[in-house]
Amino acid sequence: MNLNDLARRIALKEGGKVNLSIAQVKEVLRLALEELAKREEAEVIRTLRRYRKWGR
Repeated sequence: MNLNDLARRIALKEGGKVNLSIAQVKEVLRLALEELAKREEAEVIRTLRRYRKWGR
């Protein structure tokens, strides 16, 4: 997974009143991934499955 590409896609989707730079998105991703890494794998998978349906 290329985090630069992921951050770019997120920044483009965000498009709200306050636009985030790719660097800001990457920082938020890093923080989120650090938190996810502290969790049990089953919990992370359940969370990912919850959001999978929204991305389709």
